[in-house]
Amino acid sequence: MTYFIGRNQELDYLIKIASQVHTGNGMTVFITGEAGIGKTVLIEQAITKISQFVPNFEVAKGYCHELTGEGDPFSPFFQVLDSLFERDTPSKWLQRLNYIPGWLSHLSSVHRLTNEPSDTRRSSSTLHDSSTVNPIVYDYTNLIKDLSKTCPLLIIIEDLHWVDKSSLNLLYYPSQRIPHLP
Repeated sequence: MTYFIGRNQELDYLIKIASQVHTGNGMTVFITGEAGIGKTVLIEQAITKISQFVPNFEVAKGYCHELTGEGDPFSPFFQVLDSLFERDTPSKWLQRLNYIPGWLSHLSSVHRLTNEPSDTRRSSSTLHDSSTVNPIVYDYTNLIKDLSKTCPLLIIIEDLHWVDKSSLNLLYYPSQRIPHLP
């Protein structure tokens, strides 16, 4: 059993932010603190409370890892997309994948649909080429814009202190545009 003690002020703040987002004011929030202090529990409690007044909002999570870090560019964002796409029908996937064609071979949810082996998932060198970073970031941002038009979207990236540089750039670009999202 997980206990939630002494974080009501922070929880109220997150709920206030969620109500602002629900009315069309997108934003980026960072929850910081020492390891084990309860950041994940706070987020889980906030999701539970928010779901009571925001119908059909989507939650997608990605994780940064200490061991992979720089060697696994965009990993938390692949996980976010996998999480979102797992809930969709294949036809809806195909519509959304038009926004991010270069990412297609990197999503495990696509491999489940096509029955391709997952060990080929990161074989493409396109994501490591610095000349393709801007189009990838732009495509991802457009996909997030599209998704946020159909329902409120909460993207959680855990353990951001282990983030790779490419993912950090990908986090920055849409974060600058979130206030303009519905």
